[in-house]
Amino acid sequence: MNINNFRAFFTGIISLFRRTVQLKKRQTCLFIFYSILLLSFLPSNVFSADEKNKDAARLFDFAETLFAEGDYYRAITEYKRVIFFSPEDPLAEKATFRIGESYFKAKKWLEAIEAFDFFRNKYPRSPMITEALYLEGLAEKELKRYENSLSSFQIIINSQSEQYADKAIYQTALVFLDSGNWPKAKDTFLLVPPSSSLASPARIMAEGLEKTDGIPRKNPATAGFLAAVLPEAAMSTPKGIGMPQWRFY
Repeated sequence: MNINNFRAFFTGIISLFRRTVQLKKRQTCLFIFYSILLLSFLPSNVFSADEKNKDAARLFDFAETLFAEGDYYRAITEYKRVIFFSPEDPLAEKATFRIGESYFKAKKWLEAIEAFDFFRNKYPRSPMITEALYLEGLAEKELKRYENSLSSFQIIINSQSEQYADKAIYQTALVFLDSGNWPKAKDTFLLVPPSSSLASPARIMAEGLEKTDGIPRKNPATAGFLAAVLPEAAMSTPKGIGMPQWRFY
């Protein structure tokens, strides 16, 4: 409320006061005067906070619907609206993460990396920080940025995350496999704990690589053997983990 508006407001209150006094209703007048005066000094967002929260929730729910339908680009737009209109709302954090995840689902690897990097810097204590780093590592692997990918997965392994450490070990092995370092890939597959859901496919991959030792990688026998090993490992691999982009060097 600027000074001119306040003066006009205050003049109106005084006028109301005088009229009420003339009507011998002093108590009513005082109540009205102090109530309105108090309300005039309240922050302008007091009455709009709940409405803003409802708007953020509506926008976020719509974005989630688009995300679930695979309409990732429109979902990104809606998540950005949540952040723009309600930057302090708790949903802004999830929306920021979802932007990276949407780019990842759309296979826009570079944009996903940038979005997850932004998320990790903005919300360093988020419970989604490890998942963001894991997906960033996968995107880096897709772009063949192997050193960056290995670095991301190593951070997760060092954190001993119950949910993502085993996945990070397995993905590290796949990075070595994709980059042609088969001995290192075999050794890393063997590091997957026996209790992990990834233990079976990791063992199959390690055994397959063990049997290819000493065989030239372009040898037809190697190709034939791995053509049989990889589908078996894939059948044992939990959904979403991924298999190597196979190349014979």
